[in-house]
Amino acid sequence: MTLDQVLSRSYLVGGAVRDELLGLAVHERDWVVVGCTEDGMLAAGFTRLDPEFPVFLHPETREEYALARREKHSGEGYRGFQIDIQSVSLEEDLLRRDLTINAMVRDVNGELIDQHDGVSDLNDGLLRHITDAFADDPIRLLRVARFAAQLGSRFRVSHKTHKLMRQMVADRMISQIAPQRLGREIEKAFNGQHPWRFFEVLAGCGALAEWLPEFMGELSGETHSKGRQSVSLAALQKASERSDQSDVWFAVFLLTDKTDVKNLLSVADLPKRLTQLAQELIEHLKGRDVNKFTVNDWVGLFEEAQLWLANDMSDKRWQVVELIIQGDALAHALRQAREAVIAINRDSLEDQSLSGKELGNAIKQKKRDTIVRMLDKVIQHGSH
Repeated sequence: MTLDQVLSRSYLVGGAVRDELLGLAVHERDWVVVGCTEDGMLAAGFTRLDPEFPVFLHPETREEYALARREKHSGEGYRGFQIDIQSVSLEEDLLRRDLTINAMVRDVNGELIDQHDGVSDLNDGLLRHITDAFADDPIRLLRVARFAAQLGSRFRVSHKTHKLMRQMVADRMISQIAPQRLGREIEKAFNGQHPWRFFEVLAGCGALAEWLPEFMGELSGETHSKGRQSVSLAALQKASERSDQSDVWFAVFLLTDKTDVKNLLSVADLPKRLTQLAQELIEHLKGRDVNKFTVNDWVGLFEEAQLWLANDMSDKRWQVVELIIQGDALAHALRQAREAVIAINRDSLEDQSLSGKELGNAIKQKKRDTIVRMLDKVIQHGSH
């Protein structure tokens, strides 16, 4: 089979079609190929990507092309399926997909094929499963939550899908999800603009009870029962609206909820780029309410967390601190204090003869004194 013959039997599928219809940028394009064999794909120049699944890379674009297939559940986890690629129609392939909004395709002429009313669900903001085979794959719990995070608050989980997700949790299917996969889905959720929705959806179906029991306990209390956001999710939403840095969002989330970071990192294998900032600040801030800090507490934090320096990491740490402060007066005073201490250098000192360690100590002391002076007006502090 030639490359042109394969392409004539290929359909653009899934996220690329969905995102295009939503007016979003399309970053990856995936294809499904109908009426071809594995040998035919290799003969056309495609490269096998996965030894267990019939997925191939285009010889030029390197985009993924998967043979149409049927799947039969035969074991635990997302790889616990028997694959059948013999004489599979497009309609049969689309039946195995998770959500209606991911089961739309475009043919070689660009015509939309939508056999499960995905367009209607896009317009209605509905995350709806196609068949009850959805429940065979526990990863789909995470995918629904992740799509909610990526697509935003306008999208809600359909009643029937929510009911099915709750049953999956009751059947303890989440025990089949490896920490690496949970971490990957959390990372993807934090790549979206509405990361708090990931946790809301998983809390709603009960999936967080085992992974993050402290957080689940917060959500099951009075705040959740009255339909209001938890403190941590409200803080996460605020952070994602005011900052464009996902590691800043993650740090704000961890510092404002009751989750033990060690517990989270034990159940989810998260990348360092997402967790490093939070881990740096946790020793200074976890379990402490910055809104009740004395002036001396702030002096200590500025020095220990290096908030009085001007560099990328110090700026990120400052973003986190600023996002968890409540009260405009305090935030304004701290912002002015930081600007003032960043500007302090040797030229700011009365004694210009200092050098070495003495110079460093003098600059630090002037920074401390400046913070005390500037915060003294808005904070009742202890002895200095």
